[in-house]
Amino acid sequence: MTAASRHLPWIGGAAEVAPDTAYSPLVSPIDETVASEIVESDAAVVDAAVRHAHAAYVKHQHETVAKRVEWLMAAAGAIDKIEAELIRSLIRIIGKPRRASTFEAKRAGAFIRACAAQLPHLGGEVLPLDAMAAGAGRFGFTTRVPYGVVAAVTPFNGPVNLLVQKLAPALAMGNAVVVKPSPPGTEVALLMAEAVKKGGVPGGLFNVVPGGRKTALLLAAHPLVAAITATGSTAAGHELARAAGAKRFVAELGSNAANIVCADADLADAATRLAGAAFEASGQQCISAQRVIVERGAYEKFLDLFVAAAKKLKVGDPKIRQSTWGR
Repeated sequence: MTAASRHLPWIGGAAEVAPDTAYSPLVSPIDETVASEIVESDAAVVDAAVRHAHAAYVKHQHETVAKRVEWLMAAAGAIDKIEAELIRSLIRIIGKPRRASTFEAKRAGAFIRACAAQLPHLGGEVLPLDAMAAGAGRFGFTTRVPYGVVAAVTPFNGPVNLLVQKLAPALAMGNAVVVKPSPPGTEVALLMAEAVKKGGVPGGLFNVVPGGRKTALLLAAHPLVAAITATGSTAAGHELARAAGAKRFVAELGSNAANIVCADADLADAATRLAGAAFEASGQQCISAQRVIVERGAYEKFLDLFVAAAKKLKVGDPKIRQSTWGR
C-alpha cells in the first residue's frame, strides 16, 4: 500500500469497491501530511461484510479442530511474512517508535500460534445425572460451540496486537469476524486480512470495515452479529453496548491505573520506570501509569527523581530505533 492509497473494505476475501461512499483523510502524526484516505463504511457496506461473514461461518462451522489449527498456523506464517510492512505502517500512521513497532509486529504471529497450540486442549465436561433417581446410569455432556459472527472494534494504540487478540481466539472457536479498526489502525488491519487470505484461511472469515464511530455503531447493531468485543474508551463502550442491545458483549475500556511507591523502595528505579510507563504512547494506552501514589516521607525525593527521569526521555523521529523511550 502506498502513502496515497485509499483503504477499501475487505469483504469475503477481497477489497470491496465502494463508489458512493465518503472518504476521510488520515493524517500522519509525524509530518502532518495526508497518509491515506479511508472509506467511511455505510450501512450497505457493513451489511455486506456481516452477511459474508455469516455465510462463511455457516459453511465452516463444522470444520474439525485439526483444520482450524491448520488455518491458524497458516495465518501466523502469513502475518510473519508482512512484518516489515506492519512496522512501516505503525511508524508512519501511528507514530509509534521503531522498537515498539517491531515488538508489536512480532507478537502477532506468536499469539496466533499460542491459540493454535491451546485449541486441541479445549474440551467440554461430562456430568453425572444421578442426583435424581431418574438419572441413574445416565450422564450429560457439554461442548463448546461458536457464536457465529463476532464484531471486533479495535483501538489505535495497539492496532496489530489488539486485533490479533480478538481475531485469533474467535477463529479458533469457529467464528467469523468483522473488524472495525480505529482509523489509524485501518492499514495494518487490511494488510493482515489480505495476508491471512493468501495464507489459505477461507474468505469471509476475516472481514474489515473501515470507518469511524458511525460504522462501529452500525456493526454493533447488525442483527446477524452475535457477539461484540471492543477495546476503547468507557464512553465508546457505553455507546456500543447500547447499540448492541442484548448481544454478548466483552469490552476492555478506560482505566485509572494507580502505582504505589513506598518509602523504602528504590526510588530512582521507580521514578525511571514510572516516567517511561507514564509517557510512552503519550500515555494513551491501558498499561500507562495514570496515577502515582507516593508514601509521604518519600514524596519530595521521588518527585525530583521523577521529573529528572521524564526529562531524559528521548523524543524524536520514530523511524530511528534510538529515538524511543529512554529505558
